[in-house]
Amino acid sequence: MCAPGRLYQMYSAEPLPHFVDEYLAYLYEAHPTNAAFDGVHLHDDLLEDFGRQAIEAQIRALGGFARRLAAIDPTRLTDTERLERPALESNIRSRLFELEQVRTWERSLQHYAEILATSLAGQVLFDYAPLAERARRVHSKLRQVPRMIQSARDNIKDPPGIYVKVGLESLRGTLQCHQLPGWSSTIGGVVAGSLVSEVEESQVRQEHRNVTIGMALCLQNGDLAIEEAPAIPYR
Repeated sequence: MCAPGRLYQMYSAEPLPHFVDEYLAYLYEAHPTNAAFDGVHLHDDLLEDFGRQAIEAQIRALGGFARRLAAIDPTRLTDTERLERPALESNIRSRLFELEQVRTWERSLQHYAEILATSLAGQVLFDYAPLAERARRVHSKLRQVPRMIQSARDNIKDPPGIYVKVGLESLRGTLQCHQLPGWSSTIGGVVAGSLVSEVEESQVRQEHRNVTIGMALCLQNGDLAIEEAPAIPYR
C-alpha cells in the first residue's frame, strides 16, 4: 500500500535511442539548412518555414519531446545514455527558450538573411550530388524565398537598428553572389536547361528573380517594407 502523500511516477517503455532517432528526424525536417550541413539531404528542396503557425508548431513539438524524454525510465538507461539524457534535455530547453523568450525570429533580419544565404550556398559549394540534382533543389528553394521574406515582414517588430543594418548587408551579399558569372553559368544555367521540359524558361528565370525580392528590405515607419531589386542579369 502506498504511503500517504507519496507520489509514484509512471515511466514509458520508450528506449532512449528511439527517442533520439525521432528527435533528430524532426530537427532535420524543421531545419533543412542545418540538416544539409550535417550530411542529411532528405529536405534539401526546402527552406525553413518562419510563418507564425510554423513557429507555434515547433514550440508544441519541442514541448512534446520534452515530456517524452522526461517519461523515459532513468533506471533502464545505460551509463552512456545517462550522460546523454541531460544533454538532450538542455538542447530541447535551449530551443524552447530561443523560440519563446529570445525570439530572434521576431527581432533580427539577420536571422532570415543568414538562413537564406547558407541554404543556397550549401547546394552550390558542396559536391554531394550531381549538379543537375542540386540545381533542381536550388530552384525549389528560390520559389520559397517570397514566403520567407513575407514571414520576416510579418514577424519582425521594432528591430534594433544594428540588426537591420547587418541583415541588409547580408541580403545584399546574397544578391551579389547570385549575380556572379559562375552562378549563372553553373547552377542557374543547369536549372534553366534541366527544367525546360517542365516549365517555360521565362518562368524559371522569373522564379530566380524572386530571390532578389526583399534584397532591398528597408525600415519605413517602424515596419519592414519590400522594394523591388534590380533583375539578375543572365549570361
